[in-house]
Amino acid sequence: MLDDDDPLEELLRWIRPSWMLDASCRDHPELSWFPVRGQTIAAQLAVCRSCLVRAECETAGVDGKEHGVWGGTTASQRRVMRREGREAA
Repeated sequence: MLDDDDPLEELLRWIRPSWMLDASCRDHPELSWFPVRGQTIAAQLAVCRSCLVRAECETAGVDGKEHGVWGGTTASQRRVMRREGREAA
């Protein structure tokens, strides 16, 4: 879904980790990957379950203290993981 004529997409290719190109979420722009409190995320989690780069994504979410859905986890789940000193999947 990348537009080879879009300079922003070209820049993002250089600054994003390469694993992001294989992320299943890229095929689902209709889903909110940064939901507001109380918003259901069942559809997002279903996409994550079959994603080839789920582990890399979860690690990025844990290490970067990111908001939203990363690697099939919520921000609050990742906070618990950090607090318990657990590694990402």
